[in-house]
Amino acid sequence: MIGSHEILAFFVVTVIATKYVVQQLVRRAAPRLMHNTSIAVGAWLVVTALIAWKGWLQFGPMPPRILILVLFSSVFTVWVTGFTDFGRALATVPPLHWLIGMHAFRIAVEIFLHWGWREGFVPKQLTWESCNWDVLTGVTAIPMAWLASLGKVAKRGVLIWNCFGLALLVNVVTVAILSMPTPFRLFTNEPVNRFVTTAPYIWLPTFLVQAALFGHVLLFRRLLGKEPAPVSLNLSV
Repeated sequence: MIGSHEILAFFVVTVIATKYVVQQLVRRAAPRLMHNTSIAVGAWLVVTALIAWKGWLQFGPMPPRILILVLFSSVFTVWVTGFTDFGRALATVPPLHWLIGMHAFRIAVEIFLHWGWREGFVPKQLTWESCNWDVLTGVTAIPMAWLASLGKVAKRGVLIWNCFGLALLVNVVTVAILSMPTPFRLFTNEPVNRFVTTAPYIWLPTFLVQAALFGHVLLFRRLLGKEPAPVSLNLSV
């Protein structure tokens, strides 16, 4: 039987492993920015965990602070990946199968959510037992990346897969919001979705969801963009 401590450890390892994957993409596309990127991501994890630990994200007056934080995170993620030279390098330099395969981390996220439901702190609708099928993105990322590495998948096929994965991500985020203790709560079963406002589980919406969004935007930029691929982005800051 998996207990709360084991689930917590698994979650933290998932975050660390995902951070490593992101760093490897940066190392390939912008090697001189890898160190600064690692520090920035690490600082973000510390700051968000501290905010959650202090109880500043607990539900109260509208709008919920957790939603403001997630909205800020998402806008920043889209801006960096979709509208900067840094994002252009990340989208165009690494092999296509890297950008696809990175989504395999979502398998671990879904295992965590399933275990969390079994332990009693994650709402059932956030798992594959109910309304969340995001695990399909992670599972299909592996064969899709393999086919892409062999040149056996068409650009249109990858684009359809990316749209499918983004739709599943939007679905689970929507379900999570509608499971929170707010006036627009739709899922009234217990437990209510409060765990994402606590440390370290705040990293689920502010880092792991952002890593998935990061991957999708990069793939769209790779598949739909007309810009040439640079050798690498060797910037210093």
